[in-house]
Amino acid sequence: MNIKTVPKEINTKSNRKIPKQLEFIPGLWLDGSTYWLKGVSEKLILDGQLLLKIQQEHVHSRIRFYTLQLSNHGAKTKRAKVLAMQHHPEPAKSDFTFVSPADNVIFHLTDDNIFMVNGFCKSTPEKECTILPFWNINSNQIWSSREKGSLKYQPMAKGDTAGLLSFDVVLNPKETAKIGIWSIYGESKSELLALNKSLLKNRLAFPLE
Repeated sequence: MNIKTVPKEINTKSNRKIPKQLEFIPGLWLDGSTYWLKGVSEKLILDGQLLLKIQQEHVHSRIRFYTLQLSNHGAKTKRAKVLAMQHHPEPAKSDFTFVSPADNVIFHLTDDNIFMVNGFCKSTPEKECTILPFWNINSNQIWSSREKGSLKYQPMAKGDTAGLLSFDVVLNPKETAKIGIWSIYGESKSELLALNKSLLKNRLAFPLE
């Protein structure tokens, strides 16, 4: 799948070096417990009652797009939080990551490039965004309330950071929710927002319909 309506001024330049991409780690909060999918494409939870799957889609050369599918194979309705963590694998002390409240996205600034992270869930349009030290990911320090699944809010940070998105999902028995997560890289905020807008408008290229 390709975006055919990307404005000419933000098409990929042939002489632009492809930067080191952000590392993507999906996760799930359920009943106070957190599960991360590191190096695997799917995970069974609650003895197989919930299944979280991840698939990378080919949308555009400057966009890394992932589809997450959470399925409820149990007999009861489940409420969960689908998590999406983006992290630069080779962070520098000068790297800067922040939440843009006006655009409701996350920006990662490195020496030469800007990365923008966004996500969409058709059944849950609202999402939480926060920036935390990367070493907090494997601990419960990411939560303001672990029992409620509320992320600790921090709007910006420097150095080795992680940008987190969270989607509140309620699944009836035998129901599946799809969430799209993507990162876009470029040299300016305006071109990233233009690509983001093109992606959201072009439903033929959006792998969630």
